[in-house]
Amino acid sequence: MKSHYLFNLRDFAKVIFGICMAEREKVSSPEDITRLWMHEVWRIFGDRLINDDDRALLLELASNTVTRYLGMNFHNVF
Repeated sequence: MKSHYLFNLRDFAKVIFGICMAEREKVSSPEDITRLWMHEVWRIFGDRLINDDDRALLLELASNTVTRYLGMNFHNVF
C-alpha cells in the first residue's frame, strides 16, 4: 500500500528560507547555492519519504531540475 504524502506551500517556503539564511561568505558560487538548495530540499521533503523508491524519485527530480533549469551537471555539482 502506498503512503500518501502531504506537502504544502509552507514546506516550499522552508526551503527558500533555509537558502536565505546562508552566510554570503560561505555561499559564493552557483554550485554552492545549488548544493544548499539540494540540502534544503532533502531536509524538508526527503526526510519525510518512507521508502527507497520515493527517495530515488526525489533524487531523479532534483537531478533533472539542476540540469534543465540551472544548466549544471548534477553529478559534477554533487
